[in-house]
Amino acid sequence: MTNMIEWRIYYGDGTTFDNTKGLPSEAPSLNVQVILCKNKINGRNIYHTWDWYYFKENEWRGCDIHGLIDQLLMDKKGVVTAIKQGRTIKDEVYEDILKKALNDTDFSRRIVNNKLDKPIGSSGGVMLND
Repeated sequence: MTNMIEWRIYYGDGTTFDNTKGLPSEAPSLNVQVILCKNKINGRNIYHTWDWYYFKENEWRGCDIHGLIDQLLMDKKGVVTAIKQGRTIKDEVYEDILKKALNDTDFSRRIVNNKLDKPIGSSGGVMLND
């Protein structure tokens, strides 16, 4: 654990968990809505609307079930150290959580798009241009 915030998870019940509270594996596993991570290149990464999230090589990523299986079975670089599950919630609740995440002052605004964010039109997520 560190005193500097590197990532934060937002849950459907309005709670959050970040690296100052514990390791990725210690974060609650269900009802993940948004994960924010600091990124030296673009300011921050924003992962949301994924079915699954995993922590590997010191960063969070989002994926569908097939991507998760790939990471677990075909893992050649690094080890997945935490797995979290997304959850569908009411649109209004999700939108409020996403707004809170986007306005989180512990993370700078994005400077450029990141290829790791879900591209527009893909199933399960969207790229945010904030």
